[in-house]
Amino acid sequence: MIIFHELLIGSVSDAQDDDVLSRGANPCPRCLRASSTKQENSVEPVGLNTLLLRIEGLSSVEASVMMCGMEPFRHPSLVSIVQALAAAKVRRVGMRTDAAALANPRDAQGCVGNGVRMFEIPFLPREMDSINQGAPFDVRLAGIQGIRAAATQLGLNVFVCADIFICKHTAPYFVTVMQAAIVAGVDAIRISFAEADPASLVTLLGGDSILDSAHSLAVQNSVAFFVVGDESFAGRYLQGAQLYQTITAVETASSNGTTFPGRSGKSGKDAKSDKVVGSEKTSRVGENRD
Repeated sequence: MIIFHELLIGSVSDAQDDDVLSRGANPCPRCLRASSTKQENSVEPVGLNTLLLRIEGLSSVEASVMMCGMEPFRHPSLVSIVQALAAAKVRRVGMRTDAAALANPRDAQGCVGNGVRMFEIPFLPREMDSINQGAPFDVRLAGIQGIRAAATQLGLNVFVCADIFICKHTAPYFVTVMQAAIVAGVDAIRISFAEADPASLVTLLGGDSILDSAHSLAVQNSVAFFVVGDESFAGRYLQGAQLYQTITAVETASSNGTTFPGRSGKSGKDAKSDKVVGSEKTSRVGENRD
């Protein structure tokens, strides 16, 4: 059994807003603007001593750790955190990041070389760049290519997951975002949404056929396809809890001399030629919603 632990390296002053920092939280700036929750509170880095105590507690279990809660490269003690995780001998170390810093070869090589091998990269459509406070869409794609290039140069395996959140504002661009992430070189696509009713995801996307086509596109490109949410999706798509089982399978395959799914031993620009994606002209779903 894989034990997975989220290491919150950032927090906000108002405890009721902590869920905003978690994986799967709604990142859409239009949704946040319309929300009554106080989303404008600034995120503060958790102190290093506090984090070291939390990491020490992980040394007795075979855990996989995902740094989240704030952009890791904005934490002043990131290097010390990564070193502490390595010393604790956790099973895997990952980070949830906008990947902007990883477009820099030095940062990417330093990160991968010091043991960070899992990357979750949240994506919003390129059309939201002007209102998104995080890294622009194309910068995130460049970060994925930076991770791939670093892993190839160092001879190490990494696992990159694009986290695509679906709401009424992002749904029209879903397939376009997914296509771009596949071309950039991800190993997995993770679909999440905020609505309690799983049928709302299908409604937002305009029907089951969109999800089925997206799943087929992922399979065609050897990319794992996950839908987070109700068990009604379990029989058709991988569930979020299976993501790290997939990593285990990939690691086993790699130890036998094979490559990660869809990689074919290539990275960055060279990997693009192996990708089969649909026409961008037909990739948008429905119409934009304000």
